[in-house]
Amino acid sequence: MQLPTRDPMPDSRTTRTADPLPVRIARVRSIQMEQGGTACFLTDQRLFCDDHGCEWRKECCRLVAAWKR
Repeated sequence: MQLPTRDPMPDSRTTRTADPLPVRIARVRSIQMEQGGTACFLTDQRLFCDDHGCEWRKECCRLVAAWKR
């Protein structure tokens, strides 16, 4: 009797998981500072943002509960 084959476990080096929000915020802000911009990702400045070329604008300008910021 042949056992059914199972898919191998995903390799942790190639499997991408979402960062927890505080880690994501810190990473994006550090990239913003390295690029010479303002580290404004998910700060209150997002409410007045007019930088339509920002690669994080869609994620940044979405509504986020105050307790999660």
